[in-house]
Amino acid sequence: MAVEEKTNEALDLLTLRLPPSPPVCRIEWQEYQDSTGEPSLRLQVVLAENTDVSKVSGEQVGELKAAIRESLVAHGVSKFPYIFITTPEELAEPNDEE
Repeated sequence: MAVEEKTNEALDLLTLRLPPSPPVCRIEWQEYQDSTGEPSLRLQVVLAENTDVSKVSGEQVGELKAAIRESLVAHGVSKFPYIFITTPEELAEPNDEE
């Protein structure tokens, strides 16, 4: 099975066993090369709309990331996942880097 297929299966929200909070609406991923040149994954976890991020604890974020890593390993994906968490509102903000 190709890495792409394994990764898609590992990150399928219908089967991924995530903690109840914070709620996740989608996970986007892409192949990535880290600063040392190692092949990796870049994951963007998008929280459900209207999630009050001020009420999301570091422990909850840690549990979320651990569940994602465990699923990747269980599906045979060995690339390290760099996981970034965002909200739909943050995605809608204009990019100031241009």
